[in-house]
Amino acid sequence: MNSFVDYINTSKGINTTLLVIIFIGAINFLLLNFLIRKRFSKAVAENKKRELQQEKIERLSPKKL
Repeated sequence: MNSFVDYINTSKGINTTLLVIIFIGAINFLLLNFLIRKRFSKAVAENKKRELQQEKIERLSPKKL
């Protein structure tokens, strides 16, 4: 355990630690970006479908005077 702490305190250890943190952050960003886009596109598609259904209902229902 002591050698690990000594390695982390060296400049090479700090660089490795920073690279790992940046790498994990990049993966996190990509996953979150993908999930948000997927959810947003699904919501847009559902909204479009709902609008089309409403237009069909309006066309087929008799108009009230």
